[in-house]
Amino acid sequence: MLRAPLRYSSFVITSFATSVPHTPAAHKALRQNARHRARNLLVLKNVRQLLHDSRWAIAAGKLDEAKGLVAKTIKAFDRAAAQGIVKPNTVARKKSRLVKTLTQAGKK
Repeated sequence: MLRAPLRYSSFVITSFATSVPHTPAAHKALRQNARHRARNLLVLKNVRQLLHDSRWAIAAGKLDEAKGLVAKTIKAFDRAAAQGIVKPNTVARKKSRLVKTLTQAGKK
């Protein structure tokens, strides 16, 4: 069953289901899943962009700017982990590597 796409910010999610839900509750669950997926993708995109910006600032040698970006990135990662969008161990690993990179850049 083809439906109109659900719009959430810049993401468009269409529901091309291989099996059509038969009950009203299943239809509602399909709509909820599409909305949650769109929201989760936005959060993940934001976290990835912050991580990219932080790494770029460190590589460019802009340490004052990098410290602020790293703080924002860590906060965004923690929120994503709390919401269950990113696994906690992944968050811990990426935060650790990011802070390590910032610290090493500060020593040079």
